[in-house]
Amino acid sequence: MPDRRFEEDHDDENTELPDEEQEAEYAIECHQLSGKLRMPLDVALFIPGKDASNATERLFVRIAPRYRDWLASYTNDKRFPFRGMNHLLRWCIDQGLRKLDRIRPTPTLSTQVAALQTLLYEEQIAADFAALMQSADARITAYLSDGARGEAIRLVHRIIDEVSLMPDGYWKGKYAREIRTRWGKLMASPGIAMMLDSMIEVSAYVAGTDLE
Repeated sequence: MPDRRFEEDHDDENTELPDEEQEAEYAIECHQLSGKLRMPLDVALFIPGKDASNATERLFVRIAPRYRDWLASYTNDKRFPFRGMNHLLRWCIDQGLRKLDRIRPTPTLSTQVAALQTLLYEEQIAADFAALMQSADARITAYLSDGARGEAIRLVHRIIDEVSLMPDGYWKGKYAREIRTRWGKLMASPGIAMMLDSMIEVSAYVAGTDLE
């Protein structure tokens, strides 16, 4: 089968963009049309085949015959100001992409910056976690070396109290697991250990992670 590429419709491919007077006349025509058909003005706007620097791209696609007939029903309808198949196809591409953007917004600079800020924030939390655990471990080790076991236990309990105030989620569970691993033997009562286990379980459920 020959490739039907709308070869017959080149009325606008090799011509210059309309001048301001032509654009003005066409805008009036579109405005009048939109009023008659009760459509928004942009529905009938001319979509140029070139950009401001006069650059253009040519695309070829295969389509089922029913789509060609469907398109032709609009180019042959004098109520629509499409100047041939190319004009209509460009409008369809423009409107189709706009609809896709509404379904899945195209990333912008601000959205990408926000994503980077979130990533950096997570990195900062991870760094803070490592630094805090290292500092606390050094302090608790120093207490134990000095024979101040009670002070070491009190510090662990204070850390647990602060962690318990965190919102349930990944980091709360990570802190609780680290406390249990590092200082589980210093727990003064079974109740404290049970509280840690509960924090780990609930946080894992909220974060959707596996228990460790």
